[in-house]
Amino acid sequence: MIDPIGNLVIRVLDAKTPDVNVILKDFNNCLTDYKTWADGFWTGWAMDVDQKFKVGNEVSVTERKTKTGPVETYATCPLMGDFTLIHMFESARYVPIGNTPVKLEPVKKAMFGGYDVVGPVIPANIGPSGIEVIKGCKPGQMYRITFFPNVSESNVKALYASYQGVIGNLDGWLKSEWLSKFQPQWASYSGDRPGGSLAHIDAVCTR
Repeated sequence: MIDPIGNLVIRVLDAKTPDVNVILKDFNNCLTDYKTWADGFWTGWAMDVDQKFKVGNEVSVTERKTKTGPVETYATCPLMGDFTLIHMFESARYVPIGNTPVKLEPVKKAMFGGYDVVGPVIPANIGPSGIEVIKGCKPGQMYRITFFPNVSESNVKALYASYQGVIGNLDGWLKSEWLSKFQPQWASYSGDRPGGSLAHIDAVCTR
């Protein structure tokens, strides 16, 4: 795939009057392949976008997007007695994965390995925001925190939509670069060298 700037340069060099609007329209349509991927997610193939599970700033676990089984991690309850749990996609922008059941179990190391549960289990659910604060934990106590992920179609659509904003920002940047830098250079080039095409460049190079 040719990147947008490379595509812009190639078309400009090979055109008497480059139609930048057409080029940028092609760029804005580049999410078509991504949309096809998103629609095909449910048939088992997907691009490399992972899930991230966070417990405050202490613990971060990354798993494949298709992961649906329990995800376990361990963390010590902060002095304030609250855990902040986050479930999201590992992407350029914050895209939450909500409606995720979780379970918190106070534990201590067992004599022969593993952990023993030493107190009441705290069930919870991460809401649509992808963030849930669990209150009432025992400060300094270690907890086993289990996430039960279930990535839904709406989650994937939200991930897709988040890239639309990125594309919009890049579109604005490309227009600005063309108007402020490349268009004046093209005007100067085409004025000094009639034709302004790759054919003309080839002719000059072979003299």
